[in-house]
Amino acid sequence: DEEVRDAARRALWSLPEGAVISHLHARANDFDKNPQAAAHAARLLGKFKDIDSTGRLLKWLASDDEELREAAACALSQLGLEEPPRGLLALLDSKRPEIRAAAVSVIGNADFAGPCEEVLKLSRDTSTAVRLQVAGALGKYRGATARDALYRLSGDSNSEVRKKALWSI
Repeated sequence: DEEVRDAARRALWSLPEGAVISHLHARANDFDKNPQAAAHAARLLGKFKDIDSTGRLLKWLASDDEELREAAACALSQLGLEEPPRGLLALLDSKRPEIRAAAVSVIGNADFAGPCEEVLKLSRDTSTAVRLQVAGALGKYRGATARDALYRLSGDSNSEVRKKALWSI
């Protein structure tokens, strides 16, 4: 029943951090069967900045479910990691453009030190969604290589990518 699930979600948001995290870790495998519940769990793990959930969030970032991918990307961005986890960089090489785009989104929204070469390479990706995320991600970096990639993206064939690149310069 959707009403019961909504009430449970609201209740989880009001519980103390420790109680929520231990419950989420104990039930983690159950979430793999329910992408909607996993998305809510991802949001909570991000809210509480649970570094121990990085591996699970990376797994969810590669999900077929769009809502779960977005929630995992947001949560990973909130963890306060100083550098991209190795598993995140591996997702930049995914054959699926939506996974590459989600991974770039995390890098763009997190506070990592600088653009990684892998993201710069994706500025020439065949997927518009990936190039759009790259244009947004590179905007927070002021180095010459990021700026050069943004200039190149400002001439992209897609108007949304061009706008994002120009806004990011």
